[in-house]
Parts: sequence; C-alpha cells; structure tokens
Amino acid sequence: MSTTKTNTLGAIFLGIFIFLAILFLTIPQALTNFDVAIMHHVRGAYPFGKHFLKHLDKIGNGHLYKWIVFVVAILLLAIKRYAEAIWVFVSSMFMSVVAVSVLKNYFQRPRPKIHHKGFSFPSGHATSSMIFYGILAIIVFYVIKNQIARFTIQVILIALIAVIGLSRIYLGLHYPSDILAGYSLSLAWILFTFPLFKKLQTVFHEPI
Repeated sequence: MSTTKTNTLGAIFLGIFIFLAILFLTIPQALTNFDVAIMHHVRGAYPFGKHFLKHLDKIGNGHLYKWIVFVVAILLLAIKRYAEAIWVFVSSMFMSVVAVSVLKNYFQRPRPKIHHKGFSFPSGHATSSMIFYGILAIIVFYVIKNQIARFTIQVILIALIAVIGLSRIYLGLHYPSDILAGYSLSLAWILFTFPLFKKLQTVFHEPI
C-alpha cells in the first residue's frame, strides 16, 4: 500500500476520532443517550457472556497486556525481526500508556458504572487491543509464510480485537463511542506509522 493511501486512510480514522470528540464536547447527553441504547441491545443479546468476557477483558490492557507486548517484542528480536519488534513495542507502549492517559484526563468522561475508577473516553482497552493485535495481524504477513496459518492467526487477532471491545460495553465499563474512538485512534496511528515501519525494514535489511 502506498504512503498516499495509508495517509488518506489514516486521516479518515483520525477524523472519526475527532468527530466523536467534538460530539462529546458539544452534545454529551445526546451522545450518551445513543450509547446507552446500544449498550442495552448488546447486554440483552448476550445474557450469558459475563464470566467469559471478564476473563478475556484482562488481556486488553493492564499488567498482563504489557507483559504480552514485552514477550512478543523479545520473540521478534530473537528471530531478527527488528523493525517489527520496534514498531509493535513503541506503538503499543506509547498508545496504551501515554496517549490514552493524556486523552482520558483531558476529556474526563465519567464511566457508565460510576463506582468504577478512571475516565471513559477513549477506551484504553480498545486503543491497546487495536494497536497491538492490529499490528500483529500485519506482522504475521511478513513472519509466517504458510498462507493457511497466516490467515487463521489474522482472523483470531481481528476477532480478539472485536470481542475485547464488546466486553467493555457488555461489562458496563465503556460506552460504544469510547470503543469506536479507541479503535479509530489506533487505526490512524497504525496507518500513519506503517510507511516508517517499511523504512525500518529496509534499514535492517529484512526480507519484505
């Protein structure tokens, strides 16, 4: 994919994030009413998924997530995939630790469940899962040569991103717009930094 295409797509997803941010800043109650309607539908559609989603939710952010990122980066370094290791580690740590923290404290949107600490917009789990598992879905294209294995892993990673976002809505820890904002922000980052990743591959003389 050319740099022009990735930048264009990145701008579109960044635009979605900005649009949601503007909605929250200007008409927060209208956005919340729309979110709550979706939340009721999601929780009604999956009445027996609470325990499963609680466990799955743990790999979306927090200490376990950081350990997974660290281990994957080490494994990529071990197989001499330096560009991939740098891209996934720097992106995951920056977006999940720095960017999300700054944005949450700026918008200070209360969570749907008032007793749960922290702010809601954008979702840290959605941002982190999209940035990490999304980049991994791209990386396996370069690392795994078997087409069936590669496709299977990519489908699993994409499903994981979707289910982690769903779990945050189902458990009442985020509004749907928080999830969409996190996904959009991470997709914009992935698309904007993809050309830099390709340059790193050239610098390290990796097979492309």
